[in-house]
Amino acid sequence: MNILHNKKFKHGSVSLALTIVIIAAVILVNAIFTALAQKNLWYIDMTSEDIYSLTDDAKALLEKEFNTEKPVLITFCAEKTILEASAEQRMALHTVLEIAKIYDNIEVRYVDIYTNPSAVQPYKLHTTQTINSQSIIVAATNKNDQIECRVHSLTSLFSFDSSTQAVIGYNGEQRLVSSLLAVTKDELPVACVTTNHGEVDNDNINYLCNALYETGYDIKEIDLTKEDIPEAARLVLIYDPKSDFKTSSTLSDTDELAKLDAFLDARNAVMTFVDNETPYLPNLEDFLEEWGIKIARHEDINLIIQDSDHSLTTSGYTNVGQYVPDTGGLGSSLVSGLTSMKYPKTVVFPSTTTFAAAQGYVSTKDEDHDTWSYTYYENGVTRISYDVFLSSATAAAIAGGQKLRASELEALGLQDPAKLPFSYMRVTRENHDNGDGTMSHSYLLACASTDFARPAALNSNYGNHQLITYACSMMGRDVVSVSLSCKYFASKEITNITASEANQYTVVLTAVPASLVFIAGIVIMIRRRYA
Repeated sequence: MNILHNKKFKHGSVSLALTIVIIAAVILVNAIFTALAQKNLWYIDMTSEDIYSLTDDAKALLEKEFNTEKPVLITFCAEKTILEASAEQRMALHTVLEIAKIYDNIEVRYVDIYTNPSAVQPYKLHTTQTINSQSIIVAATNKNDQIECRVHSLTSLFSFDSSTQAVIGYNGEQRLVSSLLAVTKDELPVACVTTNHGEVDNDNINYLCNALYETGYDIKEIDLTKEDIPEAARLVLIYDPKSDFKTSSTLSDTDELAKLDAFLDARNAVMTFVDNETPYLPNLEDFLEEWGIKIARHEDINLIIQDSDHSLTTSGYTNVGQYVPDTGGLGSSLVSGLTSMKYPKTVVFPSTTTFAAAQGYVSTKDEDHDTWSYTYYENGVTRISYDVFLSSATAAAIAGGQKLRASELEALGLQDPAKLPFSYMRVTRENHDNGDGTMSHSYLLACASTDFARPAALNSNYGNHQLITYACSMMGRDVVSVSLSCKYFASKEITNITASEANQYTVVLTAVPASLVFIAGIVIMIRRRYA
């Protein structure tokens, strides 16, 4: 008997063919769906932190501030398959692709820089960042046909535990959205960092400058003894000076402080950081005191504030700043972005000194909130100084290893902290009448801790980085505040769906396919029996 005409052979052949067709169809449908899902970002983010989803805050900020007319090229320095294979790189990839899906002027490309290094060569001329296989380059062309770019390493998109260095959160939205806004501006504001006063001896300044860079500034070092402040500058940063600024009274042929005065008169801002080891700098301190900022000293010894009940260390010198009450004043307005959070972040001031009342300023108490402001008015110049962060009522001022008594504090223009806590940060605004019924302003922000800007303090565990961002936005013209929250990895488990929803997913993803295969098997069996 010919085996080809055998009934069992025919039935078996049909079953085998049908099985092959079904398997091939499943593979084909899966491949097509996977390709479409990757192209159109068809996925459900079931992580409790919504790590793979663009937040509403990011969408709102882009809708308000992003220039949709200027083409933007985002370059990943690795092939897409490699990015998809890495959990960390996949987070950044999804952030970029979700933004690019919304805006037609954003193009995303993938470059293997080992086989095609020339593709990223033009960007190396416009950044100080190292470009490697884990880099993301956000670039556009400005009105002068020059490349504006921001380069991010993979590690810069994440937050790390300061002690274990373990990855604890994803901060890619902050970095990538701020870069998109920066490169599409017609002209970037400049932040000038003063040099030639011992500032560069402190490594923290690099991290502070990086925070300003991410906020949207171009960073430029400036030696005021040799250079004028550029017209595009909106902020001057004075960080941890060790030697004094030159003035005409010191027989110098340049006057650094006169340049700062003119800069502030032009409605700009200055930011300065000092601490308990800042040497006495008479010229600079006279200038700061004109703006309501007086570094407190006892018998020429710098004060350091100890607040054991509100410190992150047992020594009591890594102090947690207390937010000023919401009075509607400038100080509380500056931190409103932080205090409006459900759980306001801790802002830390390690090794901090304090500011005393400046000569010529009249103290005014807000009785409803038990806070103070300080006003200066002379020759048509009006300046109002506000505290931004204070110590707690249990803090103590230490000078030369000794706690100062109440009478000694009062002699310095300070009070018992239970009545008036020590000032860790203060901001002063000068009002300018524009002559048309409107007012414009210039600002000086002073921080009594240089370690406020150290790497551990600027990471996303604390509010220090966001505070810098808010301050730049409030004080600096042409600067957009980009303060998007870090997404912390509380758990890798699926936690944001109910048990009922989980059961539904289980049915859809397991029971339905199994049922379809079972039904197909019954149909085949019946057809075979009665064929």
